[in-house]
Amino acid sequence: MARNILLVAIALIACPASAQTQQNCNTALTKIAKKAAEKAIVDHQNDACSGLKKGPFGIDKTKALELRAFSLCEAGPIVSASITAYAKCATSDKAVFSAEAEGDVTATAAANLDTCQVLEVDVSSSAFVVETGIQVADLKKKLREAAEKQIKDYCK
Repeated sequence: MARNILLVAIALIACPASAQTQQNCNTALTKIAKKAAEKAIVDHQNDACSGLKKGPFGIDKTKALELRAFSLCEAGPIVSASITAYAKCATSDKAVFSAEAEGDVTATAAANLDTCQVLEVDVSSSAFVVETGIQVADLKKKLREAAEKQIKDYCK
């Protein structure tokens, strides 16, 4: 699931913004990006939890995946995006020992499209990250690297 949230966050900050001086969170770009986030959630209903663990147990079944919150705001050349997704993951029905993990994961990113710089990235979570062994520092690094790579397309 974490990689899917990263992909959505990257797509959100890579979208070009129109030059405005006030923060605007209700634009055509916002609506397009929200539809993309909703589609990503639907597309990963079956595989969002693959490869996770809870202690020694592998978790491979997605029981729930929902978009809880979404925003994309523009303030001049600065585009800020935030997405929160809820996931409930478990071992498969055939597992000898069962385990579950659930919680919210939030990814945020901001970029300046005039200077082609990713200004900030953040990934935070409830106990879900701890329970599944996801390394938040690694997610932040991967989000920043991917965002920097994606933003270059808009800076040519």
